[in-house]
Amino acid sequence: MPSIFVASYSVKVRERRSKGWSNLRFDKGNKSVREIVSELMTHLKTKAQVDAEAQQLLRVSKLQQDKTDIWGIVEAGDYGYEAQLLDSKTLSTSYNKGVDEAEMVPLYFRFHLPDNGDTGIWIVQRLGNRGAFSAVKNMLNNYWQVTTPDHLLAIARFVPTSVMESLTNGGVKEISVTTHTLPQDLADRFMLGGAKKSVAKVELRVTAKKGSVFTMNAASWLKKLEKEGTKILEVPDETPTIRVKVDYKGRKRMYDLQKMDVVAPYVDISEDVEHTRRGHPRFASINDYCVELRDELLEQVGLEAPQ
Repeated sequence: MPSIFVASYSVKVRERRSKGWSNLRFDKGNKSVREIVSELMTHLKTKAQVDAEAQQLLRVSKLQQDKTDIWGIVEAGDYGYEAQLLDSKTLSTSYNKGVDEAEMVPLYFRFHLPDNGDTGIWIVQRLGNRGAFSAVKNMLNNYWQVTTPDHLLAIARFVPTSVMESLTNGGVKEISVTTHTLPQDLADRFMLGGAKKSVAKVELRVTAKKGSVFTMNAASWLKKLEKEGTKILEVPDETPTIRVKVDYKGRKRMYDLQKMDVVAPYVDISEDVEHTRRGHPRFASINDYCVELRDELLEQVGLEAPQ
């Protein structure tokens, strides 16, 4: 089952000739960022949009709104190439994807855009390596330039304080290494023979004993490992995925070792939400998580959560 991630971003607006941020209801009380985003998401709910240059399809399949927030499910997919879909159990071809077809992946989103403030929040989900952030942002920027040419829309990464604290004060509970090639000695041990080529993924986890951790400062420990060129495990892939699980105040977070120099905005919430049989998070579960994340971010900047 692919990992489920969420990322958070700040949303601000200002006049092109001004250096200061405007209220999110910025046009003499007649226009707001929330209303403009609502127009776009409602349009995407009515009709899927095609980005011919990026060869992407985008649509909204579920949309809910109130006085401050807009949330639901956005689906994004790429087209422009043929591909075979293989059954992971039988390795037989189950479907041939055509050039004009796109695999639409459902992803959760939430905008918090209060009219009486100058800071909004955008939370968006990713499933494994599939996300909709860039597609939605590009469409929003294009729509914004047409409807609101006198103002600039600024979207920037907004990492929760708890994420940064977990890197410096959390305990590393687990290291996992994922490769896509099985070492020959393991293949021989399991007598795979010619079936070695059928291996799709190999994952090895090293877990600390119950009640203990590898280190209490993940950031400095991992930087030291990288600086000294330490090889955690000898693996056949040139660039395996090496991740660590950090436990901080009862919440576990996963971090990619290769991205520790620039903390990625995406946080692994796979263990924090319920899953459906189709491999996606249950809507109510991820919605509850993202509401809590929204409130945490608002508290971080000294704002109150909506009642």
